[in-house]
Amino acid sequence: MKQKIKYFVSYAHRNRAIVQNFMERLDDVLAPSKQFEYSRWQDTDLILGNEWKSQICTALENCEFGLLLISPAFLASSFITDSELPKFVSGEKASVPVMLQPVDFERHDLKGLEKSQIFRFAAIGSGNPKAYSECKSHRRDAFVLELFRQIERKLEGSATCPKAVVSPDPVTDPRLFGLAAMAYRRSGTPKHFLDSQTLSKMQKAELYDKVVLSERGKPAKNNPYK
Repeated sequence: MKQKIKYFVSYAHRNRAIVQNFMERLDDVLAPSKQFEYSRWQDTDLILGNEWKSQICTALENCEFGLLLISPAFLASSFITDSELPKFVSGEKASVPVMLQPVDFERHDLKGLEKSQIFRFAAIGSGNPKAYSECKSHRRDAFVLELFRQIERKLEGSATCPKAVVSPDPVTDPRLFGLAAMAYRRSGTPKHFLDSQTLSKMQKAELYDKVVLSERGKPAKNNPYK
C-alpha cells in the first residue's frame, strides 16, 4: 500500500500562469509513484464561503512538507512572508524550495531561505543550473522529473516523512562538503563545483575555506569569494 503524502503549495499569485504550467507537469510525474500517494493543497482549494485564512492555517498544519515556488514576487509577498514561510524556515514543517523564477542571491532578501538548498536544474552540458522559467519545454519535463527523484529519495531516506525534506545548512552538510572536496582533488579547486550550487557568496566562501583547509592542511591564501 502506498504511503499518503500531503504537501502544501506556497506561491505568489502573480506567478499563477507559470505555477499552473509547473504543477501540471509535476502532477504527471508524482502520480505514478510506486511508494507514495501524493495529494496537494493550494489556495485554489479554498472552499467558497468559508473563512479563507483558517483554511490555509489548517492546510499548513496538516501537510507533510511545503513546496515553495520561489520567485521575486514570492519573496515580495507579505502574506507568504508573515503567514506561510515561518513554519518552513524555522524547521517546524519540512520544505522543498524550488526556483520558479530567477532571483538575485546577493541582493534579494531571501527571507530565511538563504540557508536552504534551493532546487534548480542543471542539464548535462548546459552550464549553470536554471530556474524553471528559464528552461525550454523539453527541459521543463526534465526539471520536474529530477525534482520528483530528489523528493522521493528524501522521503525514502527518512523514518518519518515530515522530517524527510528539511533542507540542511549547506555549510555543515557533509554530503555537499564531500562533493566539494572531491572536486578539489579532481581539479585542484572546488570553485567550479561551488559555482554550480545555489549558495550565497558567504556560504561559498566558508565552504571554500573548509575544503582547502581539509585537503591542504593549511588555510587558503586566496579565497575567490572574499
